[in-house]
Amino acid sequence: MKIITHKKQVWKIALISVLVVLCCLATYYFHAVLHTGTVVTHLYYIPIILSVIWWQRRGLVVAVLLAAFLAYSHVVLCFTPLTENDFSRIFIFLTVTFAIWLASERIAEADKRTAESEINFRALAENANIGIYISDKDRQMVYVNRELCRITGYTEQELYDLAYFKKVVHPDAREYLKGRHRQRKDGIITPDSYDSTLLTSDGKPLPIEINVASTTWHNHLAYLVIIKDKGRIPAH
Repeated sequence: MKIITHKKQVWKIALISVLVVLCCLATYYFHAVLHTGTVVTHLYYIPIILSVIWWQRRGLVVAVLLAAFLAYSHVVLCFTPLTENDFSRIFIFLTVTFAIWLASERIAEADKRTAESEINFRALAENANIGIYISDKDRQMVYVNRELCRITGYTEQELYDLAYFKKVVHPDAREYLKGRHRQRKDGIITPDSYDSTLLTSDGKPLPIEINVASTTWHNHLAYLVIIKDKGRIPAH
């Protein structure tokens, strides 16, 4: 994994280096060859934006470098003082870079918090004595815990691959659960807790109590489902 990450960084650095050189050559061509103070700087934004997205604060160096080279080239190669338009372009470079950096920092921080929340959730779910799974809006399981595998007899991968309503849910309960899912998907308020029946891997009925709550999983709508084996629920 470290080798792959290192290779990606090398390619990123190489790409940014090539783009920066192209920007410098284009600037040199306009100033030294064409002897014009007008420079098409749209190309500058490509390495600027990519570097800030990839390296956040460290990517600011690329914007400062290109802005400095633009000013240097204008004065030294074109032999003309910097104009108001040049200062405006430099200001825009730095402003755009700073704005993208702030946005990237916020996104990175949000991703970090999401990853930490998922780690904490998995730690709790994997040690719970109740079945827990998360499904997407199309009822496809995207996470199952060990206890759900134990009470149903299916492996984690089997539960991911199975057509849930066709294999795991008891035939007598399928239409009812489908209806509940459609209602939740359409925004209709439904009871959060109800009884149902699953089929274990050896075909035996498993009476359960289901608790459902809407949540998000990797920034998409999902459903957190808690499965309690009614055979293990203490009688009141």
